[in-house]
Amino acid sequence: MDSDGDKKSRSEPKEIAGRKSVVKCVPLPEKQFVVRNSVLTDLFDDVPHIKTIHHIFVAILICLGLSTVAHDYYIKKELHFGLTLIFSGFGKFHFVLLCWMILMILNCLGFASFNFWAKIRISLSPKGRIIKLWDITWLLIYIAFQIWCFMLAEYFVHTFRFPPPSASIILLEQIRLSMKLHAFIRTSAGPILWYKPHTERDLPLSNFSHYFYFLFAPTCIFRTSYPRTSHIRWKFIFFRTLEILGVIVCQSFVFHRFFIPAYRDFGIRRFTWDELIVSFLEHALPGLLIYVSGFYLLLHSMQNIFAELLRFGDRLFYRDWWNCRTFTEFFRNWNIVVHDWLYTYLYKDIYEHVVRSKGVAKFTTFLVSAIVHEWALTHMFGYFFPLVFIFFMLFVMMIMFIKIRDETVVNVLFWVQMALGCGFLVSGYTLEFFARQNIPGDTDSLKDLLFPRWLTCVDCID
Repeated sequence: MDSDGDKKSRSEPKEIAGRKSVVKCVPLPEKQFVVRNSVLTDLFDDVPHIKTIHHIFVAILICLGLSTVAHDYYIKKELHFGLTLIFSGFGKFHFVLLCWMILMILNCLGFASFNFWAKIRISLSPKGRIIKLWDITWLLIYIAFQIWCFMLAEYFVHTFRFPPPSASIILLEQIRLSMKLHAFIRTSAGPILWYKPHTERDLPLSNFSHYFYFLFAPTCIFRTSYPRTSHIRWKFIFFRTLEILGVIVCQSFVFHRFFIPAYRDFGIRRFTWDELIVSFLEHALPGLLIYVSGFYLLLHSMQNIFAELLRFGDRLFYRDWWNCRTFTEFFRNWNIVVHDWLYTYLYKDIYEHVVRSKGVAKFTTFLVSAIVHEWALTHMFGYFFPLVFIFFMLFVMMIMFIKIRDETVVNVLFWVQMALGCGFLVSGYTLEFFARQNIPGDTDSLKDLLFPRWLTCVDCID
């Protein structure tokens, strides 16, 4: 006969196992919306030293613009203030607006189709085969619709031969609209699937006004309501608009002064490896300037404009990624809008409904994100050049194996990697862009699509 202690000792593992299984099944936390400013908005308002750094950055950009104008006027004997590159980059903008409107209409059609599926579903027997066939059919239609919309965006870009900036608007908007539609359907489908028409009175369907507001709200997490501010600050919108125009002009100056002159003759004259290596290293700081100013434009100025116009309260579009010590922190903090969607509708769903492995969920999330980024870049420039994926994978692997305790040293290394990475990426894509303009090739061949032309041209580099 067992003693009480033996019984207790044998029962403990079951209780522990039971507790572990309960803990393991706890769902991951949900996104919570609260009224708050962007990080830089608070820093500019509360810390005068940070605002002074912002002023110094603006002064540097003004000096860069003056230097570029002087260089063009006195050295090249021409004067166009960088506007030529802006006009050519955003060429055929009226066709861009037309294509964007078509994608918007199709996205709204997705909303109407979901409501049609839901209204028909409640009239079907909940235990019959027809309702399962109905759900599977519309699931396949939804997947096919998403794929077709991506293919349509590709068709628009290649048919109208949009330059890279104009093409980026169509491609990035298609990604954004696809994320919005999936967020709406994923959030709204649950209540529909659990709806009981005999016990519940109202079908839990969202109004089109909720979805239309969500389409323009600076978030990819669907809710029927969000925290709102009391009024619109038009002065705030005016200065954010000036920032957007200033960043566009700044980036035009940087490309016109540093990147285009360095690589536009590739394929016309022979380059040396020494020349390319030095050029890539020299462009680390201009590349970093392109990245930082692009971040400020997209995730601070532009998102805050839409938030202010819609009185959207939660403006945490990014965290203090500049203090990051690893690329894991960077990917988690630099773009909260996209990170929230990846966490909620990909990572969380995989972990809770597919496989209870955070490693598998994290790897799948990163892989899907990388594929979508490469899809956009491939069709933006017209060639497959996975430099972003390869470069950051190398740095991620390196930072995982190198352990440094000094936070200052780690942050300095992070910024060195960011500068070199941005310089290499912008230089690499610019070099390949001019290589494909100056060097004839078989554009229909798979080899020409998959391999950089500047590497396959044996007569271009000594």
